Amino acid sequence: MAQDQVVAIMDFFVRAEKKEDSRFINLVSSVSAQLGVFIQQKLTEDFLMVKTEQLEAVSKAMTLFLESRDWKQASSLILSCAIAQTASEYGFIGVVVEGGVLRVLSYEGIVWDKAINRKFYQDSLKTYRQSGYLEFANLDNLFGRVITEKKVVISNDPASDKRSGGRIPPGHPPLFSFLGVPIFSEKGVVGIIGVANRKGGYRFEE
Repeated sequence: MAQDQVVAIMDFFVRAEKKEDSRFINLVSSVSAQLGVFIQQKLTEDFLMVKTEQLEAVSKAMTLFLESRDWKQASSLILSCAIAQTASEYGFIGVVVEGGVLRVLSYEGIVWDKAINRKFYQDSLKTYRQSGYLEFANLDNLFGRVITEKKVVISNDPASDKRSGGRIPPGHPPLFSFLGVPIFSEKGVVGIIGVANRKGGYRFEE
């Protein structure tokens, strides 16, 4: 136990006459209490390290933005931290612009297969050349749910998840798990941080 919570389990297989031995029970209880303190200390250290990395990324991003007014580079720092801390394969950060369109500020990891879905690639390239960003108007999918439902979306089986909009588009990067977190302001959801393909799937902690 640590802070009234079970943090680990330690099992012993003993002879029948030992199970009522108070000295043995007291010894095991003492050892488990010490282990509880050690484990809690390690969990606290890990938590503080994660928080420190997050604060450093945010601080660097804000400094970069104030100096250059470059949202792409600033968001890229945040995204790299999110991908590393969640052990994800790829991810993106986007903002909601006029008309409910998602504009991708930064992207990291594997990309769409332009040979399989040529039309999507050409349309995206055209949009990018016009605005300097990739934009998505279709929100009938997992990342769209984050925006429309204004809440965290976790899916560890996107292929059969009804929130995926029926199917994963051809050429889309392999998608085995997804975590989308909304970015809020006083006006509501203004953006999203999305990461994908964490080995073993995502939990709410991520």
